Amino acid sequence: MNQMVRSNGVDLCTEAFGDPAHPALLLVAGACASMIRWEEEFCRAFVESGRHVIRFDNRDVGRSTAYAPGEPPYNLEDMSDDAIGVLDAYGIGSAHLLGMSSGGMIGQITAMRHPSRLRTLTLCSSSPIVPAAAHAVKGSDAPRTEADLPPPSASLLDKVRVLAGVDWCDRASALEAFVVEARAMAGSRFPVDEAAVRAWAPIEYDRQKNILSFRYNTPIAGTRTPAWRHLLKGIEVPTLVVHGTEDPVLPYPHGVALSQEIPGAKLLTIEGMGHELPRGAWPQILPAIVAHTEQRN
Repeated sequence: MNQMVRSNGVDLCTEAFGDPAHPALLLVAGACASMIRWEEEFCRAFVESGRHVIRFDNRDVGRSTAYAPGEPPYNLEDMSDDAIGVLDAYGIGSAHLLGMSSGGMIGQITAMRHPSRLRTLTLCSSSPIVPAAAHAVKGSDAPRTEADLPPPSASLLDKVRVLAGVDWCDRASALEAFVVEARAMAGSRFPVDEAAVRAWAPIEYDRQKNILSFRYNTPIAGTRTPAWRHLLKGIEVPTLVVHGTEDPVLPYPHGVALSQEIPGAKLLTIEGMGHELPRGAWPQILPAIVAHTEQRN
């Protein structure tokens, strides 16, 4: 059952699974994804391993506070504080944090801003920099990236620009765009389950307070976040990095950089995985995260 909480000055929609007496695992989604993208079966797999799982809608997503499209008055540091506010609302002193994509960026920043609140950190398909695709969403002719980290694939950037032209206020067009986007994100080893996408897409669409804010505000907020890569060496939270070799958004070297620059971090490489958490990869990913989170319970 959904529960609205007041966190850091905003209202966030949350949902918890499992026994509150068990160690908490906070799931932080990436841009353009509400909490339902953490599939319930995925959440319950961790419950069966003795975790109290909490997922939530970030700002401008789902049923949480929404701002005018293109004008987010916040950055990823504020979203990090939101995550801590969710823990406060549930009376949780410290938790394991699992972040996907920009949710992993929020996780990194949380490990820097609130290290005592995290037991472990897991970063899936993430990066130590704001992705060039976020700048492309804003219309930049020359998406930024750091010289040692590759930009998103050319085909992906083409798709980003096409998706930016979608009439997201037209429900039918938007639902089809979700399918196109899922295809663009996938790696060769895990074919897109289009039936599954077509099942969750209307739910995702209908949950949004403002579909344009949902699509654009989190990427913009990312571009307004002070660089943090040089601070990774100060992270002391045990960290697991999970990254696919065919990620078109944040190519594999982004995950390698995280694993090398965060002291003691471990890297789980998923061959043929894109910018996704496909069910076919769960047998590799779930046990690794369970084992990682066991060390600080």
